Amino acid sequence: MSEAKFCSRCGAPQVEGASFCSRCGAPVRHIEAGVQPPPGFAPPMEREPMRAWEDRTGPFVGGGILIWLGITFYLATIEYLSWAIWWAYFICGIGLILVFQGIVHFIQGAYREKITGPIIGGSILFLVGAFFISAFSFGIGNWWPFLFMFIGIIIILTAVLVKRH
Repeated sequence: MSEAKFCSRCGAPQVEGASFCSRCGAPVRHIEAGVQPPPGFAPPMEREPMRAWEDRTGPFVGGGILIWLGITFYLATIEYLSWAIWWAYFICGIGLILVFQGIVHFIQGAYREKITGPIIGGSILFLVGAFFISAFSFGIGNWWPFLFMFIGIIIILTAVLVKRH
């Protein structure tokens, strides 16, 4: 039995008598007997399949949040928004940005396992901001603790009632 041969360029195992590497096409002169494959080498069939589209929503989310922060600061500076409540608008915007990220992940298909956090977290942030905007507008500011109690009850009920696969 002859010694195993590996391509010195890509490390793929070679068939004896081949003129070129079966993986990268290097001429046979690059194939040396006894050369071990490079560290981390895995034959083509054993490698993890590459995803067609890499998740690159992170920079858009971060940039969108900074843009929205600048917009809300500007609106408060020109007194279009009250400084006492500008943060509620900011929280609503962050919530919408996160929900949008979840929707993009859902549409992409390959990232559907990543939709729960952005959609639920974004929805909660939006509701908290909207509640505070409403409370400020209608003068019911003392009711805000009940919002958190209500959201907590919904989260607990969801955990109890939703079936897991």
